[in-house]
Amino acid sequence: FTFQVAILTMISFGFSRLRDLFNTVGGLGAGLVVGLGSLPVEAAQCAPEAPPQVVVHVDAGATTLDHTLTPAEIGVVRGKLAGGAALVPHLQTVGLTVAEFRLRKATQGKMVPAGPGKWCVQVTRIDLHIGFTNQTIYIPRTYQPGSCEYNAVHAHETAHVNDNLAVLDGFTQAIKDKAERDALTINPIMVSSRKEARERPLEIVAQGLAPLITDLHAAQAARAAQRDAPAEYAAVSRQCRNW
Repeated sequence: FTFQVAILTMISFGFSRLRDLFNTVGGLGAGLVVGLGSLPVEAAQCAPEAPPQVVVHVDAGATTLDHTLTPAEIGVVRGKLAGGAALVPHLQTVGLTVAEFRLRKATQGKMVPAGPGKWCVQVTRIDLHIGFTNQTIYIPRTYQPGSCEYNAVHAHETAHVNDNLAVLDGFTQAIKDKAERDALTINPIMVSSRKEARERPLEIVAQGLAPLITDLHAAQAARAAQRDAPAEYAAVSRQCRNW
Protein backbone atom coordinates (compact mmCIF):
# COMPACT_ATOMS: atom_id res chain seq x y z
CA PHE A 1 0.00 0.00 0.00
CA THR A 2 1.01 3.59 -0.38
CA PHE A 3 -0.64 6.53 1.31
CA GLN A 4 0.23 10.10 2.01
CA VAL A 5 -1.10 13.11 3.82
CA ALA A 6 -0.01 16.74 3.82
CA ILE A 7 -0.31 19.44 6.44
CA LEU A 8 -0.13 23.01 5.18
CA THR A 9 0.52 25.78 7.64
CA MET A 10 0.12 29.36 6.47
CA ILE A 11 2.19 31.66 8.66
CA SER A 12 2.43 35.43 8.34
CA PHE A 13 5.43 37.36 9.62
CA GLY A 14 6.80 40.82 9.30
CA PHE A 15 4.86 43.87 10.37
CA SER A 16 2.13 41.57 11.73
CA ARG A 17 1.60 39.08 14.49
CA LEU A 18 2.01 35.35 13.97
CA ARG A 19 -1.01 33.26 13.07
CA ASP A 20 -1.05 29.58 12.12
CA LEU A 21 -3.84 28.21 9.92
CA PHE A 22 -3.95 24.49 9.40
CA ASN A 23 -5.37 22.72 6.36
CA THR A 24 -4.98 18.93 6.19
CA VAL A 25 -5.28 17.20 2.84
CA GLY A 26 -5.17 13.44 2.28
CA GLY A 27 -5.20 11.27 -0.81
CA LEU A 28 -4.96 7.60 -1.65
CA GLY A 29 -1.78 6.49 -3.31
CA ALA A 30 -0.91 3.36 -5.27
CA GLY A 31 -2.48 -0.04 -4.69
CA LEU A 32 -1.39 -2.73 -2.28
CA VAL A 33 2.09 -4.14 -2.67
CA VAL A 34 0.69 -7.54 -1.74
CA GLY A 35 -2.98 -7.98 -2.56
CA LEU A 36 -5.51 -9.45 -0.19
CA GLY A 37 -5.66 -13.19 -0.46
CA SER A 38 -2.46 -13.42 -2.49
CA LEU A 39 -0.81 -15.54 0.23
CA PRO A 40 -2.25 -18.52 2.06
CA VAL A 41 -3.50 -17.72 5.55
CA GLU A 42 -1.11 -20.22 7.13
CA ALA A 43 1.85 -18.32 5.61
CA ALA A 44 0.81 -15.02 7.14
CA GLN A 45 2.44 -14.97 10.55
CA CYS A 46 2.14 -11.47 12.01
CA ALA A 47 5.57 -11.30 13.54
CA PRO A 48 7.79 -8.20 13.53
CA GLU A 49 9.89 -7.81 10.42
CA ALA A 50 12.74 -5.41 9.72
CA PRO A 51 11.92 -1.79 10.57
CA PRO A 52 11.05 0.43 7.65
CA GLN A 53 13.54 2.69 5.95
CA VAL A 54 13.04 6.36 6.86
CA VAL A 55 13.82 8.96 4.20
CA VAL A 56 13.54 12.67 4.90
CA HIS A 57 13.23 15.06 1.98
CA VAL A 58 13.89 18.75 2.74
CA ASP A 59 12.59 21.48 0.47
CA ALA A 60 13.47 25.07 1.30
CA GLY A 61 10.95 26.20 -1.31
CA ALA A 62 11.00 29.38 -3.36
CA THR A 63 10.88 32.94 -2.12
CA THR A 64 8.79 35.28 -4.23
CA LEU A 65 8.22 39.01 -4.08
CA ASP A 66 4.82 40.66 -4.46
CA HIS A 67 5.14 44.37 -5.22
CA THR A 68 1.66 44.90 -6.63
CA LEU A 69 -0.48 45.82 -3.60
CA THR A 70 -1.07 48.95 -1.56
CA PRO A 71 -0.51 48.96 2.21
CA ALA A 72 -4.28 48.67 2.69
CA GLU A 73 -4.48 45.65 0.39
CA ILE A 74 -1.55 43.98 2.17
CA GLY A 75 -3.45 44.64 5.38
CA VAL A 76 -6.41 42.73 3.94
CA VAL A 77 -4.12 39.77 3.19
CA ARG A 78 -2.80 39.91 6.72
CA GLY A 79 -6.31 40.12 8.14
CA LYS A 80 -7.44 37.04 6.21
CA LEU A 81 -4.46 35.06 7.49
CA ALA A 82 -5.36 36.18 11.00
CA GLY A 83 -8.85 34.74 10.59
CA GLY A 84 -10.49 38.09 9.92
CA ALA A 85 -9.19 39.68 13.09
CA ALA A 86 -9.38 43.46 13.03
CA LEU A 87 -6.11 45.35 12.68
CA VAL A 88 -5.12 48.24 14.92
CA PRO A 89 -6.85 51.27 13.30
CA HIS A 90 -3.94 53.72 13.48
CA LEU A 91 -1.38 51.27 12.05
CA GLN A 92 -0.85 50.22 8.45
CA THR A 93 0.82 47.08 7.19
CA VAL A 94 3.96 48.13 5.34
CA GLY A 95 5.49 44.69 4.98
CA LEU A 96 4.42 41.07 5.24
CA THR A 97 5.92 37.62 4.78
CA VAL A 98 3.65 34.64 4.28
CA ALA A 99 5.29 31.24 4.68
CA GLU A 100 3.61 27.99 3.65
CA PHE A 101 5.11 25.15 5.71
CA ARG A 102 4.48 21.62 4.51
CA LEU A 103 4.83 18.28 6.23
CA ARG A 104 3.87 15.38 3.98
CA LYS A 105 4.04 11.80 5.20
CA ALA A 106 3.97 8.76 2.94
CA THR A 107 4.30 5.08 3.78
CA GLN A 108 4.85 1.95 1.76
CA GLY A 109 4.45 -1.63 2.91
CA LYS A 110 2.74 -4.97 2.53
CA MET A 111 -0.24 -6.72 4.08
CA VAL A 112 -1.17 -10.37 4.28
CA PRO A 113 -4.19 -12.24 5.70
CA ALA A 114 -3.90 -13.04 9.40
CA GLY A 115 -7.24 -14.69 10.16
CA PRO A 116 -10.90 -13.98 9.46
CA GLY A 117 -11.31 -10.27 8.79
CA LYS A 118 -7.75 -9.53 9.91
CA TRP A 119 -4.61 -8.57 8.03
CA CYS A 120 -1.02 -8.10 9.08
CA VAL A 121 0.66 -4.91 7.89
CA GLN A 122 4.42 -4.52 7.65
CA VAL A 123 5.64 -1.00 6.82
CA THR A 124 8.73 -1.07 4.60
CA ARG A 125 9.38 2.64 3.97
CA ILE A 126 8.45 5.99 5.49
CA ASP A 127 8.97 9.18 3.50
CA LEU A 128 8.82 12.56 5.20
CA HIS A 129 8.73 15.71 3.07
CA ILE A 130 9.32 18.82 5.16
CA GLY A 131 9.91 22.40 4.18
CA PHE A 132 8.27 25.35 2.53
CA THR A 133 6.34 25.24 -0.70
CA ASN A 134 6.58 29.00 -0.91
CA GLN A 135 7.50 32.13 1.03
CA THR A 136 6.04 35.37 -0.27
CA ILE A 137 7.33 38.81 0.70
CA TYR A 138 4.82 41.64 0.28
CA ILE A 139 6.14 45.18 -0.17
CA PRO A 140 3.70 48.01 -0.98
CA ARG A 141 3.90 49.26 -4.55
CA THR A 142 4.06 52.79 -3.16
CA TYR A 143 7.67 52.12 -2.20
CA GLN A 144 9.81 52.16 -5.31
CA PRO A 145 12.67 49.66 -5.68
CA GLY A 146 15.86 51.27 -4.45
CA SER A 147 14.08 53.66 -2.12
CA CYS A 148 14.93 53.73 1.57
CA GLU A 149 11.51 52.39 2.55
CA TYR A 150 11.59 49.58 -0.01
CA ASN A 151 15.06 48.49 1.07
CA ALA A 152 14.17 48.62 4.77
CA VAL A 153 11.04 46.53 4.35
CA HIS A 154 12.79 44.07 2.04
CA ALA A 155 15.63 43.58 4.54
CA HIS A 156 13.20 43.05 7.43
CA GLU A 157 11.05 40.53 5.56
CA THR A 158 14.07 38.70 4.15
CA ALA A 159 15.25 38.26 7.73
CA HIS A 160 11.92 36.51 8.45
CA VAL A 161 12.51 34.20 5.49
CA ASN A 162 15.98 33.35 6.76
CA ASP A 163 14.62 32.78 10.26
CA ASN A 164 12.15 30.23 8.86
CA LEU A 165 14.91 28.39 7.00
CA ALA A 166 17.10 28.37 10.10
CA VAL A 167 14.31 26.82 12.17
CA LEU A 168 13.72 24.20 9.48
CA ASP A 169 17.42 23.35 9.37
CA GLY A 170 17.56 23.14 13.16
CA PHE A 171 14.69 20.63 13.38
CA THR A 172 15.42 18.41 10.37
CA GLN A 173 17.80 16.01 12.10
CA ALA A 174 15.61 15.79 15.19
CA ILE A 175 12.60 14.88 13.03
CA LYS A 176 14.60 12.19 11.22
CA ASP A 177 15.95 10.77 14.50
CA LYS A 178 12.49 10.60 16.06
CA ALA A 179 10.97 8.94 12.98
CA GLU A 180 13.76 6.35 12.96
CA ARG A 181 13.24 5.56 16.65
CA ASP A 182 9.51 5.15 16.12
CA ALA A 183 10.15 2.97 13.06
CA LEU A 184 11.86 0.39 15.27
CA THR A 185 8.53 -0.51 16.89
CA ILE A 186 5.97 0.26 14.17
CA ASN A 187 5.81 -3.32 12.81
CA PRO A 188 3.62 -5.30 12.78
CA ILE A 189 0.22 -3.57 12.65
CA MET A 190 -2.97 -5.63 12.81
CA VAL A 191 -5.86 -4.12 10.84
CA SER A 192 -9.36 -5.10 9.75
CA SER A 193 -9.66 -3.23 6.45
CA ARG A 194 -7.69 -1.79 3.56
CA LYS A 195 -8.65 1.68 4.74
CA GLU A 196 -7.15 1.01 8.14
CA ALA A 197 -4.05 -0.44 6.49
CA ARG A 198 -3.52 2.83 4.66
CA GLU A 199 -4.36 5.16 7.53
CA ARG A 200 -3.01 3.50 10.66
CA PRO A 201 0.72 3.69 9.76
CA LEU A 202 0.35 7.40 8.99
CA GLU A 203 -1.44 7.98 12.28
CA ILE A 204 1.42 6.32 14.16
CA VAL A 205 4.00 8.44 12.34
CA ALA A 206 1.99 11.62 12.91
CA GLN A 207 1.51 10.91 16.62
CA GLY A 208 5.22 10.36 17.06
CA LEU A 209 6.19 13.58 15.29
CA ALA A 210 3.44 15.81 16.69
CA PRO A 211 5.44 17.16 19.68
CA LEU A 212 8.38 18.05 17.45
CA ILE A 213 6.18 19.82 14.91
CA THR A 214 4.60 21.77 17.75
CA ASP A 215 8.08 22.72 18.93
CA LEU A 216 9.04 23.75 15.40
CA HIS A 217 6.08 26.13 15.15
CA ALA A 218 6.86 27.46 18.61
CA ALA A 219 10.43 28.17 17.52
CA GLN A 220 9.12 29.99 14.45
CA ALA A 221 6.81 32.05 16.64
CA ALA A 222 9.64 32.91 19.03
CA ARG A 223 11.88 34.06 16.17
CA ALA A 224 9.05 36.09 14.68
CA ALA A 225 8.33 37.73 18.02
CA GLN A 226 11.97 38.73 18.38
CA ARG A 227 12.10 40.06 14.83
CA ASP A 228 8.84 41.99 15.31
CA ALA A 229 9.55 43.38 18.77
CA PRO A 230 8.64 47.06 19.26
CA ALA A 231 12.30 48.04 19.46
CA GLU A 232 12.96 46.31 16.12
CA TYR A 233 9.99 48.06 14.51
CA ALA A 234 11.23 51.38 15.84
CA ALA A 235 14.70 50.76 14.47
CA VAL A 236 13.30 49.99 11.01
CA SER A 237 11.04 53.03 11.12
CA ARG A 238 13.93 55.35 12.02
CA GLN A 239 15.81 54.34 8.87
CA CYS A 240 13.46 56.23 6.54
CA ARG A 241 11.17 59.26 6.46
CA ASN A 242 8.42 58.58 3.92
CA TRP A 243 6.38 55.81 5.48
